[in-house]
Amino acid sequence: MFLKTVKNHEAVCTGRDLHYIPLFPENIHDVIMNGTNLSYIGENGFDNLTKITLKKLYLNDNLILYIHPHSFTKLIYLGKIYISDEKRLNVDILKTGLGFSTKEKLTDLIFDYNSWSYLPLDMFSNFTRNHVAKLRIKGNTFPEVKCNTFSPLNNLFDMSLSENLIERLDMTGIPGAIRKLHLDNNLLPTVPDWCVQAKRNTSAVQYLAYLDLSYNSIGYIKDDSLGCLPKLEMLVLNGNPIGRIYNNIFTNNPILYTVRMSKIGYPLRKIDDFAFNSSSLSNLNMQETNFHFDLGNFNPTSIFSLSPNLTFLYLDQSYLPKTEIRMQQMFSSLIKLKVLSLSSGSLAFLPKNVFPNLKSLDTLSLSANRLSSWNDGNAVFRNMTSLRKLYLSNNYIRIINETTFPFEVLNSLKELDLSRNPYACSCDQLWFTEWMKTTHVKLIMYPLFYRCRQPPELDNMVLQKYAESKMQCPPWNPLYSMAIVLSCSGLLLVTFITIGLKCQTNIKNYIYLWRVTYNRRKG
Repeated sequence: MFLKTVKNHEAVCTGRDLHYIPLFPENIHDVIMNGTNLSYIGENGFDNLTKITLKKLYLNDNLILYIHPHSFTKLIYLGKIYISDEKRLNVDILKTGLGFSTKEKLTDLIFDYNSWSYLPLDMFSNFTRNHVAKLRIKGNTFPEVKCNTFSPLNNLFDMSLSENLIERLDMTGIPGAIRKLHLDNNLLPTVPDWCVQAKRNTSAVQYLAYLDLSYNSIGYIKDDSLGCLPKLEMLVLNGNPIGRIYNNIFTNNPILYTVRMSKIGYPLRKIDDFAFNSSSLSNLNMQETNFHFDLGNFNPTSIFSLSPNLTFLYLDQSYLPKTEIRMQQMFSSLIKLKVLSLSSGSLAFLPKNVFPNLKSLDTLSLSANRLSSWNDGNAVFRNMTSLRKLYLSNNYIRIINETTFPFEVLNSLKELDLSRNPYACSCDQLWFTEWMKTTHVKLIMYPLFYRCRQPPELDNMVLQKYAESKMQCPPWNPLYSMAIVLSCSGLLLVTFITIGLKCQTNIKNYIYLWRVTYNRRKG
């Protein structure tokens, strides 16, 4: 028994009882064969697909052993082929079938998790005239790949060779039109050589804009590792054992604007003085490196001094400096910064005169640190009226009052996250509870994750429900002020009278001397 479902222009067939491809309504353009039993696809095996305008064909886990060389020939409208989890299908058999396919409309070739142990050098040798723009070969075991294999695909724009356990990659013959290259989750020990062998200053991939080398075995990157990549805009290096970031590694990439280096080094141990020397760098992601910015393995004054256009900076899960002066040195040059994320940074204080200098800052994340209070909210957040999003969740904040944030900064926010803090539900908290009722600022995760932790009898109470009675926290009566003023005035009067009585003799003598002096002057 098999199941066939039809929705819009897509049809899905499933079930091991299905041994053939059935007929479909004329309006179907996409066919998905998933978990069937198409073990043998003969020359006419796809004939029922010629009755429709087939644009996409998905073959997933159908126990395919054989595909006739001419089976794809009649699928003249086919634009995208997806073959995945066909572990019994030999790659050479598929190669032959694809070679005879009609390629006039073909743009996408996707081959995922087919457990190929090698990639034939002539895999695409019959693709002399083609429009293939996207190729993905993923989830196999290729110790070595020669890019000559892909040279017939001269219109290739996006190529992915992820998760293939590649150890060696020969770039010779790679299609020069490539813009995106995914080499993540392999075993590459070094960055591949991007220069043409015979011409060291000529790029083999002169239009490459996106490069993903994440989760390989790359241990270092030096100043020439990224040479011959003149159009590179985004570089992803996450999850590599890079223990040190050397000077000037991005100077050969004049339009590089995004670098992602999260989870590198295990941990990252050293950053050279001018590691981020790049006038184009706009977005730097260095999350989960566990780098010790609190030690001497970097220069706080120079680290970002040559990154004048840095706009987005993510340093989450690292050890931030423990002194205000090092924090000031580290961030003072980043005047164009719009997003700064310092979550999980073991930060126990909020530095003064650091964030106010970041005039363009729109988003500041300080979540999951060790912050409890700060004495001068004005010195910490002064004039930050450009700030729209502030995240302070998962800290040790107990009390929020009118001095915690400057009023004009608080009102300029669109989002504020103060959730998961151990709030003290006392009279000192009343200002915050009243403010939350009237504010137009979006409070993230409010009210569920704003709870009392003190006193013990109110533990876990939602802050929204906490409201001290007027008897417990009575409002200030103006009569109290009048009484205090009158009392102070009376006390001063009594003090003057007492002094006058005790010192009346001295006062009389002083008056007598003054009169004698005055009369002498008059003659």
